[in-house]
Amino acid sequence: MIVHPIITTPNPARWVALLKALGATIQHHDDGTSLAEFAGGRLTLAAGGSAAVEFRLEKVAGELPVRSGTVQVAPLLCTPDVEKTARMLAGQGLRRRLTSDSGDWADLAGDGLVGVHMGEDESTVMAFETADVEALKEPLEQAGFRVALVDEAYGRTLRVEHPDDPRQEAEIWINETQTDTYGYTRHEES
Repeated sequence: MIVHPIITTPNPARWVALLKALGATIQHHDDGTSLAEFAGGRLTLAAGGSAAVEFRLEKVAGELPVRSGTVQVAPLLCTPDVEKTARMLAGQGLRRRLTSDSGDWADLAGDGLVGVHMGEDESTVMAFETADVEALKEPLEQAGFRVALVDEAYGRTLRVEHPDDPRQEAEIWINETQTDTYGYTRHEES
């Protein structure tokens, strides 16, 4: 399964600049949409009046698409029932990768990643993952984005100015691949 969110945005050019700085290969289509290919996963940009993220999985038909860069698409699905959502995604062909011992986090892998995070309401938040977030800092700054490198308990995160909302609290998170699994269970690769 390919992780393939759809982003509707009033600022498609700003999103394209972000995605290119992340190393994506972008194809522009006649219908006004753009398809961004990553090292894992893909996403579609569509121009629209208000910003939204729609989570989608795409079945692999034939060969996987051309891969680009080192970044993986890794949207977060916020939900009041992490385990139920993780089971549903596993049933659709994704493999469990990490689960928190507290039960408030799970992530699953396919072609791209999906994080499932405890939340009061159902929502999708766009995020990404890479092995070295520091390597993305300069390309993002050169593309005109404000960035902050933060050391979280589980690893480092690069917080990037959101293309649709430049306020400090509205950020896109790029997580570094988690290597410290204290408090987490790493599931065997299948």
